[in-house]
Amino acid sequence: MAQLSLQVKSSLESAFNRFYDELEFYGLFLGEIVKPGVSVTQEAMEERMIFEALAVKIHASWEVFIRDLMIDCLSCNISKHAKSMGVSVPQRNPSREVCEMMLTGTGTLRLGNATNVHKTAERRLVQKYNPFKEINKADVGKIDEFHAIRNYIAHQSSRAKRDLENIHRGYKLSSFVDPGTFLATIVYAPELNGKYTRLGLYINSFSSASDKMHRYLFPHEKKPRGTWPSARS
Repeated sequence: MAQLSLQVKSSLESAFNRFYDELEFYGLFLGEIVKPGVSVTQEAMEERMIFEALAVKIHASWEVFIRDLMIDCLSCNISKHAKSMGVSVPQRNPSREVCEMMLTGTGTLRLGNATNVHKTAERRLVQKYNPFKEINKADVGKIDEFHAIRNYIAHQSSRAKRDLENIHRGYKLSSFVDPGTFLATIVYAPELNGKYTRLGLYINSFSSASDKMHRYLFPHEKKPRGTWPSARS
């Protein structure tokens, strides 16, 4: 179990609360725009644009959340990352500024993809202060899908389209579907016993991943949130 200083504990709690508040807002907003039992059609350009804009916002919130968590966890024990970089830094209570510089000084952190988050945390964090390993395979898969969808929305490159087509094949879709229509499609989720938009299910995966990390860092505290029924159709 990780032992956290009061300063780090406060910073981590702020990051979790901010992320959960943002997820709750997006979920509630999604609940307002989704008509029960009605899927977004190919002609519904405005609705598709709303879903795509929400996807970009949610992805940005996730990246900021993960970056803040990684900086705080690195500040608990910086020895592994310092050794890998071949530098000498104060081992006791390094500032967030020092930790952020060490994380980003070698280039841009790519934290939207959960697989990359796992790899980055494994390379840079000591085991005791690595909550990212708690994100399970199912949530990693969904978050990686979401990252690919966001990339296509943002870039629309040939590579991004190929990645999106690979996702479509996993859902047995025979032709290309634009991200807005894909995210707005309502499907039955047996694990949640209800119908949700695909975007709502992705929101739930982000919530599930953050819950697991929160439980690891704060094992004796009540988890702050649960599933988002507001994302339901």
